[in-house]
Amino acid sequence: MTDHPVMLIVVYCVVLLVIMYFLSIRPTQKKEKKLAELRNAIEVGDSIITNSGFYGKVVDTTYDTLIVEFGLNRGIRIPVAKTEVFGKAEPNMSNEAPPVEEEPKKKGLFRRG
Repeated sequence: MTDHPVMLIVVYCVVLLVIMYFLSIRPTQKKEKKLAELRNAIEVGDSIITNSGFYGKVVDTTYDTLIVEFGLNRGIRIPVAKTEVFGKAEPNMSNEAPPVEEEPKKKGLFRRG
C-alpha cells in the first residue's frame, strides 16, 4: 500500500506533461512548420516583410539567404537570412485603412478549432 502514493504522483506528472505538450508545444511546432513552408516557397519577384517591418522585393535566392531590394528606387540590395522573413506582403501605400476581415467563430474545446 505504500507504493500507491508514489504511483499516483508519477501518473499525475505524466498527465501534466501530456497536457502541457498538447496546449503549448504542439501548437508552436505547427506554427513553426507553417512558417518554414512559407519561407521555402518564396521566389524571385515576391514582395516580403521582414521581422523588423521592412518591405522589399526578392531579386535572388540561395539556400538560406535572400537578396532583397528595399526603397522606392529599388537601389538598395541587402542579403537577408530566410529566418528573418515574416511573410509575403505588399505595403499599403494609401492613406486608407485596410478592410477588416471577420474571423469565423471557432468551435470546440476552448474555442481552438
